[in-house]
This record gives sequence, structure tokens and C-alpha cells, in this order.
Amino acid sequence: MPGAARSSERSPEPPGAAALAGVAANGHDGAAARGAGATEQVRWKTLVDALQRASASRFFRLSYSKVVEIGDSTISIAVTGKEAISALTAPEVKATIEDAIEREFGRRLAFEPVVPGDGSVPSATSNHATLDRQGREDPAVQLSVEILEGRVEGVLPRSRRET
Repeated sequence: MPGAARSSERSPEPPGAAALAGVAANGHDGAAARGAGATEQVRWKTLVDALQRASASRFFRLSYSKVVEIGDSTISIAVTGKEAISALTAPEVKATIEDAIEREFGRRLAFEPVVPGDGSVPSATSNHATLDRQGREDPAVQLSVEILEGRVEGVLPRSRRET
């Protein structure tokens, strides 16, 4: 298959691509995104492949992108850096991407590139509730609380933790 040979010939992943690989569809580890399931990821990959066949130099920054969320009028896409956002939001490039999105997804959606981990990836209240529950129910957390005779006061997403 020509597509399989081409993917094995790609250059090594750019910095930040490994971070995208570990990000779930909504930009958070392990949680599911509203409207951004496996089907949408496949459709996005098909769209990216078509754009790159038309102009690889213009759309190479979409190589490691992932759907974060599909809203009523926007599609949020995780990309590998602020430089990618700058390049992909140039008026002509963005218009081409939005036209391709309309063809692939069947409706007009505004293209919204985001960088995971910089606070620009949307976070819904339900995601925080799920994160809070997962943190409190984690066996390691429960054991630590028991050993230290403490309690969990709050659970913060990784992007908001102080280092």
C-alpha cells in the first residue's frame, strides 16, 4: 500500500508531538471528549492527509494534530506549538482548512487550533468532576491518605498544578 510506505518514511516527531500522543481526545489524560470520538479522529486524519497531499509544505504542522472537541460552530484541534497556531491561522490557510472541514464533517465549523497543556484546551465542569472522582478513588491516593492519616482537599488538572 502506498499510504503505509509513506507513513513509515515520515521524519521523526517534532518536539511536543510525544505530548500530543498521550493526550486524550479532549486534551486531558484518559477522559473522553464531547463529540470527539474515534470516528471524528479518523475523519480528521483523512482531512489532514488530503490537505497534505495538496500542499505538504503548507499543512505539515497538522501531522500530529488531534481533535479536542467539536462544538456547535467550532472544531478545536490540538497542535504541537504556538508556531503551528500562527501558521495555521493565517487567513488563506485557515480558510482552506475550514473548507476541508466543511467537506469532511458536512457542516461549516470554525477551525480553532490549541496547544495542550497551556490552558487553552477547553475544560468542562463534568471533566473536572470526573478528574476529582478519579483522583479521590485512586488506590495510591487512598493508601497515602490512610498511611498519612490525611485527606484529599482538592484535585487539580496537571496544567494547573504548581511546580
